[in-house]
Amino acid sequence: HELPSDLAPWLEVSPAAEYVCEMEAKHEALMSSPELCFVSDGASSLPAQREVLDLILGHLLQHESTRFAVEDTVGGNAGRIVHTLTPGYTHTFAEENFQEAPLRLAGLLVQEDLCLMRQVSLGDVSEEARATPVAEHVFVAGAVCFSFSAPERHMLPMSAVHHPAVPGYAQNLDNAMNRFFSALRPERSFWRANFSFGEFLDEDAAEEEPPPLLTSDDARQRLWLRVEYETIRRLRHASDYTLFTIKAYTDPLSSLERAPGAARSLATAIRECEPEFLAYKGLQTQEATTAVLAYLHSIC
Repeated sequence: HELPSDLAPWLEVSPAAEYVCEMEAKHEALMSSPELCFVSDGASSLPAQREVLDLILGHLLQHESTRFAVEDTVGGNAGRIVHTLTPGYTHTFAEENFQEAPLRLAGLLVQEDLCLMRQVSLGDVSEEARATPVAEHVFVAGAVCFSFSAPERHMLPMSAVHHPAVPGYAQNLDNAMNRFFSALRPERSFWRANFSFGEFLDEDAAEEEPPPLLTSDDARQRLWLRVEYETIRRLRHASDYTLFTIKAYTDPLSSLERAPGAARSLATAIRECEPEFLAYKGLQTQEATTAVLAYLHSIC
């Protein structure tokens, strides 16, 4: 889906309680253990990282001006001072302390995981090979706390980032995704939603095999739903780079009782997935899929 031209929904700043909870976790990770969640290829991507920081600060000041403030330092030679103003997460960050890691500073402001991809040319292709992409997109820098292990996937192209974890990615999606990324223009940005399921487990039973999921009531009581709001946009100045953002929402599956339209859309998406893809998303058996669909149909 294409984002509106004003990009108002590009980044989603949650209400205070949720924002504080997630941002305190990000602050702890990015400040105390950055080697676990921040990666960079060094000087090569710094102009792109700075552009990302500028975009995020501009967006926050335009759309969330009561939650963030920015001031120039005296003389303007040491960068800016950034203030987060949400009660419970009030911090002051000096840009000069993040000269080698502007993307890490950006990650300390927003809940989204931030992934910077660089387009790498594969050279000229023959007429017969035009169906294949002419470029790959490599994960060169990121502030990733909630989605995946950034160090494990750093400097990998999208094909290796997703394969073999995502069933069918190499065969069905790799070429199409590389072509889509290559065709992006700065004036057009896009979003999509992704979903997966998990099961609430008691700590005492965490290592035991849970009973099979057989009924709609099992689905209602035992499952949580994770939805990822993902956006992609090409940078205007560092134009070989694209920024991929991931904002995760996790709620009990039963929360969809307040949103029957969303339940209907989820049921449609599940029916369109192959069994191996549903297993990757947490529905390991046909019985579990049937139970979830029965529950969703009962509320929509």
